[in-house]
This record gives sequence, structure tokens and C-alpha cells, in this order.
Amino acid sequence: MSDTCTISFLIGNGFDIAILKSLDKNFTTTYGEFYDYLAYFLTNKENDIYKAIDNKKKQFSNNENETWKDYELLLKEVVRTKLIELEQYTDFALQEKVYLSFLEDWKEIQYTFANFLNHVITPQTLMDVTNMVVTDMDGKKTLQKFLGDLPIEEYKKIEFPQKINNHIKIDYHIFNFNYSILADNYFYWLFAYHPFNVSKNTLCFYPNPSNISGGKTSTNSDTRYFIRPSVNFHHPHGQLSIPESILFGMSYNNEKTYYRDNSPFKRELSQKLDKAYWGMHTDKVKPFMQKTDLFVIFGHSIGESDQCWWEEIIDQLKQGSELIIYDYEGKGLKKKILHYCKDDENLISDRIFVIDFDETKHLKYSFKF
Repeated sequence: MSDTCTISFLIGNGFDIAILKSLDKNFTTTYGEFYDYLAYFLTNKENDIYKAIDNKKKQFSNNENETWKDYELLLKEVVRTKLIELEQYTDFALQEKVYLSFLEDWKEIQYTFANFLNHVITPQTLMDVTNMVVTDMDGKKTLQKFLGDLPIEEYKKIEFPQKINNHIKIDYHIFNFNYSILADNYFYWLFAYHPFNVSKNTLCFYPNPSNISGGKTSTNSDTRYFIRPSVNFHHPHGQLSIPESILFGMSYNNEKTYYRDNSPFKRELSQKLDKAYWGMHTDKVKPFMQKTDLFVIFGHSIGESDQCWWEEIIDQLKQGSELIIYDYEGKGLKKKILHYCKDDENLISDRIFVIDFDETKHLKYSFKF
């Protein structure tokens, strides 16, 4: 048995929306609310990105349920239109003018989005999230007991509990896909590094909180392992405190998507959409992914804008890792992620476990807000 296990949580916008609703906040981080904010506060209504957003809103009356995935697909179309416009000019100066103008539009949207998040998520909101520890709904409990929300048959199949024992080190990696730090505040706690005279253990991990028999280990709800945790936070899409780090787009990470002609503006404009490229996915993220024993996805729609992540998880599942997906309102997320499997999906299907929940079927051990 290894002396270290790695658990990677991938947190999507569904987390921010759910936690803000649970705190009875007036606003959340939905794309629809951002559009309303943009329409009211953006002074430059000639911004090409805003005009594309606004035109689509006016064109389709039934798109109030649009998500950030729809916004990123829209950006793809906006960039494609701009590339066609660049092709109409042979003069370098004119191409540069078009390109620089679009960069200013992009930056303006980034800063307006940052203002929107600051409007929605105040310091008081961050304090409220941190204070969830008082009501026993904080992220520390999620890290300890999330296996308890697995359905009985799913729990019986998962092998991860076999890897945990007393004194093991667990590296928790929180990949916060949101630009806010709500998830950081939820999972963060200030713990003493040496609470015991003879041990460096600082957390208990419960391998079987819901007392399910017939699993891979002979444990019960009273079983708890004293472990050495390490909690690490990552913001692969940028963060609010650095507005120009905010990444919107797709996750190609593939040079074939870039223009290979003599126009640097076409190439750089097409690269602008590549979140994996700017986030240095291969260099910064892949090493952690390759060490991960168990992936946990919460608050994601498993959309194509983050395709490189889903493909990387699939590669690791083929190597023996496992995956837990929280599926809110039964969106069929397991089927969606299997869609990115290029081989026989049966090779990894048995290593994916689903936790279904909704407004009437609440989680008991994890993400209890």
C-alpha cells in the first residue's frame, strides 16, 4: 500500500450557484445574471462581443436558460467572424487595427465580468462561507465523509477505500474552475500541523460513513483513519483578483486549430480561445492528474469547452484511477463524459460512480449546503 493518496476535486459553476442560493444571497453567478449586469453597466455598447451576446438574446426568446458553456460557444463564433474579417484585408496596418480593437473589447468584457463577481460575492459572503464550520456544513466535513453519499451499489464497487489506512498522507487538490474564491473559502481551514505530541495526523477520513456492508473493505460508520492531509488550490481558468487572467473559450490544446499563414493576428486571435494553451494545461495540470487516485466532479455540466480535462481524466481511468460525479437533477453526466472516450467505453465505465441529488434528494455527508 502506498503511503500517499491523491484526491482531485474539480469544482464548476454549479458549486458557486448552489452555495450562494443556500446563503439566501440576492444574486448568483449564472450567465443570465451576468448578461443583465453587462447590459446595464457596460458603457461601450459597440463592443463586438457584447453586440453578439445581445443579438443572440434578442434573436431567441427562449434562451433564458443559457449557461456559461453557451457563452463560450458564442465566443467561438465571434472569433470565427473576426478571422473572416481579417482575411478581407491585405494591409498589415488594417489587420493590426482590427486585431487590437478586438483585444480591447475582450479586455473590457473581462473587467466588467470581474466587477460583476465583486458585486455578487462580497467580503461578507466569503465570511459566511467560512463560517459554515459552525453549522457543520463546511468543506472539511466534505473532505472527510464524501464517500458516504455514494449509493449502496456504487459504494460496493469502488476500490478507493482500500487505499486508505491510518497515518497515510492524502493530497487533496481543489481545481476551482470558477474565477471566484468561494470554493477556496469553503474547503480552507486553519489546522494545527502538530496537534499531537507523537503524530503529524491532522484529519480523520471516514471510509464508510453510511455503514454499507459488502464493500471492498470491512469497515463501518465508526471506522475513521487518522491521516496527514495536504489541501492545494488551483485556478486553471484564472481568478477574480487578476481580471486579465480570466480565461474564456474552449480547450483545444491542439496547434491544428491555429492559422498557419503569414498573419500573426489570425494565429494569435485563434489562440485567444484556447484555455488549455493559456492555462498551460500540459505543464501545470497534467502532473497532478497523473498522480490522482480518485477524481471528484461537482458543479460541472461536462461541456466541450473543458474537453481536455475530461479526456485527461479518461486517460487516468484507463490507468486505474476512479471517478465520482455529482449529477444534479439527473443530467446524465456519466454518459456525457464517456462521450469523450475514444476507445471502448466499457474499459472505464465501471470506474465511474454517480451521486444523484436534487432539491428533494439532499446530500447527507458532502456539500451539505
